[in-house]
Order: sequence, then structure tokens, then C-alpha cells
Amino acid sequence: MEDENREITNIEELVLDDVKELTLRRGSALELHHPRNLSIEGTISAPSRFIVDRNEDFQKNKSHCMIKREGRKIELFLNEDQEVGAYMITGKITLGNKYQSLGINSLCTAYTPEELSRKLKMLRSIFLSKAEHSGIVSALKNLKAKVKQEIDQNDDKRGNVNNSFSQTVESNIPDSFKIKVPLLEGEDAVEFEVQVILEAQSGNDISCFLESIDAADMIEEAVDKRMDEEIKLIEPYAVIIES
Repeated sequence: MEDENREITNIEELVLDDVKELTLRRGSALELHHPRNLSIEGTISAPSRFIVDRNEDFQKNKSHCMIKREGRKIELFLNEDQEVGAYMITGKITLGNKYQSLGINSLCTAYTPEELSRKLKMLRSIFLSKAEHSGIVSALKNLKAKVKQEIDQNDDKRGNVNNSFSQTVESNIPDSFKIKVPLLEGEDAVEFEVQVILEAQSGNDISCFLESIDAADMIEEAVDKRMDEEIKLIEPYAVIIES
């Protein structure tokens, strides 16, 4: 205890005591703080951009990268064995804003014909053909009136109204149309085909859903491609782990 509490009168005594680092603080100096753990989230390229630009600050044997394809996510851990000063950089792939706003391939997004007509009317720029745009908007706008007219004409009061209703719904909308939007946020726009799926509801109402098998396939391919590209960039600096 005497050695620990003794007063140091000159620097030579510290050198003799094998002190390797000396910090002299006088007056109202700022308090000392340990490095904080850091967590960052960004686009799918965030982990690779972070480590490529700062790779000299980290050791590969103390870094690993989790690849979560199902979640479309990459998690990069740096200084993994430290209680303080550890880093976690997360990159995510998100669907394009315009693609999501249309509700394509989403069973939770249903429109009435009028609603879908109004929505598509303001999105002419994403259509490849002005004529195709005009045709689908007009067909949707007039669908409900046409269905009602044909039901009234074919109502034989013998229970055949539903059959007439279903046949009319299936026969008055173009089979498909083509649009061009980014499937993944931050990526280039691509062309794909979209179908309008119509379902007859009770009370002669109609629900519209947008569906695209092409878009679903293209998204899966694009996600795998982007993640593989990022893995190649990160691999020299961290251990890659597929989960």
C-alpha cells in the first residue's frame, strides 16, 4: 500500500518503475472515456464500403461477416473480441419504393377498379407504351359500370347472376401490361410484365390485385447477385459465414 500511495516527485521515478505511458493532466481537462461500441445500418453496400476504406484499422482474425440471404442482409462484425470499441455494420437490400407502392405480389394490397385506375393514371412514366397505359386505365375505370350492365341484362332470376358476373370480370381487362421500375432500391429500373388479377366479391364488388411472376423471379436473382458481389469485396478483410 505504501508503494501505491507514495508521491511521485519526478519523471525519472516513473521510468524506473517501468511506466510505459504517461499522461499529464492539469486544470479542467476533459474527462477520459473508453471507445464506444458502434452500430451502423445502411444499404447493402455499407459493410464493404466501410471495411475497404478502413481495412488497416482492423484485423481479419478478429472480424467476421454473417450472410443472411433469407433476410436480404449482411452483418459485419469488427473487433469482435472487445468489450468496447467493437463495430457492427449492417447492410440491407430493400425493394424499390415505386415497386412497393404498387403492391405488386402483395396479397395484402387490394384495389377497387376505380382506385387502381386512378393510381395507374398518375404513373404513365413507368409504362413502356402510352397506348397500353391509356387502355388499362380506361378499362379499369369503366369495369364496374360494364359489369353492372351485363349482370342486369343477364339476370334471369334463376340464380345465374354470379356466373354472368364472373365471366364479365374475366373478359374485360387486358391480360397484362409492361412497366419499368427499379425492383431493388438504388438499382437501375428494369422492364417486367404485370397482370391484373380480378376477384368477384359479394354484392357485385370487384377486388383488383397486381401480380408479376417475372418480377418475383428477377428479385430473387438480383438479391443473390448483389449479395455475392458484396461478399467478394468483404472476403479479404473478414471471415465469411453463411447462416
